[in-house]
Amino acid sequence: MGLLSAPEVRPFPGADRVLAAHEPPQPDLMCGPFAVRTALAALVDTRALPSLADLAHAAGSRTWPEDLPDARPDGAPSVPAPFADDLPVAGSADRSGTDAADLVAAVVTVTNRDVSAVPAQGGTPEGLLGLLARLGDLGPVGVVANLWTGRVGHFVVLWGLTDEEVPRVAVADSYPEVGDEGLPPACRLVGLHELHDALADRGLLVLVRTSDSPVATELVGAAGLSSEIWHG
Repeated sequence: MGLLSAPEVRPFPGADRVLAAHEPPQPDLMCGPFAVRTALAALVDTRALPSLADLAHAAGSRTWPEDLPDARPDGAPSVPAPFADDLPVAGSADRSGTDAADLVAAVVTVTNRDVSAVPAQGGTPEGLLGLLARLGDLGPVGVVANLWTGRVGHFVVLWGLTDEEVPRVAVADSYPEVGDEGLPPACRLVGLHELHDALADRGLLVLVRTSDSPVATELVGAAGLSSEIWHG
């Protein structure tokens, strides 16, 4: 299913390639590498996309020896990562997964500095909308959002805005269980204020060509958001 199944969404440049590369479900605790790999498809030829294992290694993703069902939506089954035994084990369950700052570094590493991830955090819902609406100025762009689900931190991909008077944001999640009918698998529409609330103390990673990162940083600042990275 592709963009034609969601005609109400104005996709970000490169979103067709993002959705083509979006292959849920994610392996357990790998939402960060999963989201970044999916978003990178906007900027990197599919044949050159790094593997999920390569991204997890580059970002220092951490595993946990026991199943953590609270890290998944209700009803979502465990999907062990086939490369999990090659990753470090976290010191505690709440330290498993991947930090945003490590994903920023991993993007640079796996793309040989061709792509950079520009952080964007804080601001107001209106500022967030202003930033998302201006992303088309950058050409192809991948947008990763680090959300608080109410139970855990979770990385997803944003791929467009609706044409409604008060736009909603199109989200590509890593779990089919949270998808909306009529949208591509594991995708849903989220209200702007709901998204802004879920981003509190976290933020976006805007993936752009490294040559465009100064312009992306300027757009973040002009929208009233900070380009400082958060922890977690």
